Amino acid sequence: MKTKQIAYVAVLAALTCVLTAYLQYPLENRGYIHVGDSIIILAAILFGKRAGALVGAIGSTLADIISGAAIWAPYTFVIKLVLGYLSGVANEKKGKMKAGIYAICGIILIAGYYLAEVIITSGNFIAPLYSIYGSVIQYILSLIIGILLGRRLERYVR
Repeated sequence: MKTKQIAYVAVLAALTCVLTAYLQYPLENRGYIHVGDSIIILAAILFGKRAGALVGAIGSTLADIISGAAIWAPYTFVIKLVLGYLSGVANEKKGKMKAGIYAICGIILIAGYYLAEVIITSGNFIAPLYSIYGSVIQYILSLIIGILLGRRLERYVR
C-alpha cells in the first residue's frame, strides 16, 4: 500500500467506527442498525480487498469496544474482515458474479452475527432469531449506500 492509501484506510476505519458507534437506530432486542458497513464496502470499492478488510476489522472492532459492546469485538473483527475482503473481491467481478459475492457477504454477516449471539447467549438458538431482520436491513442499506458512494468517488481516488 502506498502512504496515501494507508492514510485513506485510517480515515475510513475511523469513519466506520464513528458511524457504527454513534449513528445507530436501536432495535427492541438491544441491538441496533447502523451504516458503518457502507464505509467498509466503500473502502473495498475504492482501494481493494485488503483495504476493505482492514477498514472493516479495525473500524468496526473499535466501535464495539468504545460503545460498551466489547464482548462482540472478536466476532466483529472476523466478520467485518471477511465482509471487507469479499466486498473487494465482488468489486473485481461483473454482473451476476458480483451480485452473487455481495449476496454471500450478506449471508456471512447475518449468519456470523447470529452464531456469535448464540455463543454469547450460552447456546440459545431462539433469542438470536430476533436479530436477523436488523442484520438484513443493515446490510442492504449499507450495500446500497456503499456502492452509490463508491461509484461517485471512484474517479477521484484513482
